[in-house]
Amino acid sequence: MKQLIWYNPDSKEYQWGSSSHFKILRARSANKDAFTLLFKFNETNQTLAKKIIRELNSARRDESWESELKEA
Repeated sequence: MKQLIWYNPDSKEYQWGSSSHFKILRARSANKDAFTLLFKFNETNQTLAKKIIRELNSARRDESWESELKEA
């Protein structure tokens, strides 16, 4: 089964799961068009997916880079 990584604008986090989970979340959202599908992978790569999600959410929470962009 294919797994997906996406950005969920409702929770403001990157998430991963099955395509059916993605479709359900997107269908229930008022921000359907803001869901961003980033990556598809095989179920065997779950460890990699967890690492990617952790890094993406960590980078998203780290706002220090945003202040550097504003100063430039």
